[in-house]
Amino acid sequence: MKQTSKPKKVNKIALGFLLFALFLLGFYLFIALYYTKGFSFYTFINGKYCTGMTIEEANEVLKAEYTYPGFTLTKGEELVGTYDSVTKEDIDFSKELSTILAKQNPFTWPVNLFTMQKSGRLSRQLQPEIRFNRDEIAAWYYSLLSIQKENTGEHVVRLHYSTENGYTLEDTKYSALDVEKALIQVTEAICSGELSYDLIVHDLYHAIPYTAEDKEVLDSFGQIKEQTDFTITYDLGGESFSLGYPDLCNLLSPGDDGLYRYDDEKVEKYIASLSDTYDTYKKERTLTTYSGKMITVSGGTYGNEINQKEEVKFLKDALAKKENTTHEMVYSHKALSGGLNDLGDTYIEVDIPNQKLTCIKDGKLFLETDVVTGNMLRHRDTPSGVYYIYGKQKNRVLRGPGYASHVNFWMPVVRGVGIHDALWRDEFGGDIYQTEGSHGCINTPYDNMKLLYENIEVGTPVLIYDE
Repeated sequence: MKQTSKPKKVNKIALGFLLFALFLLGFYLFIALYYTKGFSFYTFINGKYCTGMTIEEANEVLKAEYTYPGFTLTKGEELVGTYDSVTKEDIDFSKELSTILAKQNPFTWPVNLFTMQKSGRLSRQLQPEIRFNRDEIAAWYYSLLSIQKENTGEHVVRLHYSTENGYTLEDTKYSALDVEKALIQVTEAICSGELSYDLIVHDLYHAIPYTAEDKEVLDSFGQIKEQTDFTITYDLGGESFSLGYPDLCNLLSPGDDGLYRYDDEKVEKYIASLSDTYDTYKKERTLTTYSGKMITVSGGTYGNEINQKEEVKFLKDALAKKENTTHEMVYSHKALSGGLNDLGDTYIEVDIPNQKLTCIKDGKLFLETDVVTGNMLRHRDTPSGVYYIYGKQKNRVLRGPGYASHVNFWMPVVRGVGIHDALWRDEFGGDIYQTEGSHGCINTPYDNMKLLYENIEVGTPVLIYDE
């Protein structure tokens, strides 16, 4: 009986499997041997794909991508300087790369093929070794302006004076930096890879003792502060202002004994300056009319005049007491309102060129009317200036050379000149005043004069201008 050929077929299949296995083993060993000199499959370092790279190759790739962030030196919140003098030649990842490669098993590369993409097992973040030049660090350190100032060890204590700020104390340092010790610690911080360093946090300052001269300056400043630790508020009767630290300093003078005292001459000059600023009585003044016209008037009987003698006395007493106080200004001549705006919000304007009388009451237009003022042809011009209503009378007979005129409402302003009705006139305004004007008074239509008389009180300012 003959045997079949089936076993030969089985042998061919087995042989095929054997050959395929040998191929896989050879491929596996080939790849494994390939990775013995380079990084294994799917190796990422600092985000760069380093598979198959040697240490030298990976080092160059990482160096090209790395940027030194710089070292920041501070003094509290103050920036002293930033060091960033690092080149690519100073950077080296070789040591860390060698450690990774030494721990790598090239024969486990198939595991990476199936698992590394998800696990990130061979993903690494490395910091380089940086070769810092200590001489360059020292040169940078000593080039810093703040360090140069600290290195002088200068300690300035002195008083400064200005009329705007009074006395101010300059004290440049309460402590000084140990410059040499700081250099050692800053250098070590940079070389160890630290990116910031605070001189105050690391306790590198030591106190500078005050000299005897320094203490004298400090004592003087303390005395000045004690002398000026109060405020005088002046109430002008309409506006106010305060005499505070700088102003009080301006009244002090140092004595031969080094003590600061208030100077009587300076006090008198200060009160005189207040008069120059706030006095309006009989002074030229520039005003804006209710209509918005800018005018300049001088003279008149209305305005404020500070009583300098009384104010000097008050200020000397107040400076001696050194207490917070509010003081009402004393006037030798007083308007209804104090301060520069002494017209207040109720007053009368007489515009001679336009022959208009305007009355403002409580800040609002109350009355506007045509009038007739003094006869220019006969040189009886109505006087310009700032005056006030100093009386009120009904049914008054006005008398003068060659005339006697009855008026229903009389409001005198200055030297027999006043505001009144004029029933003998049929027309007001225009250029009547140039040839047929009054004896100097402000002639006003009856109805408007009645309204004015009934609503305006004695003392109300009257601004008369001829521009």
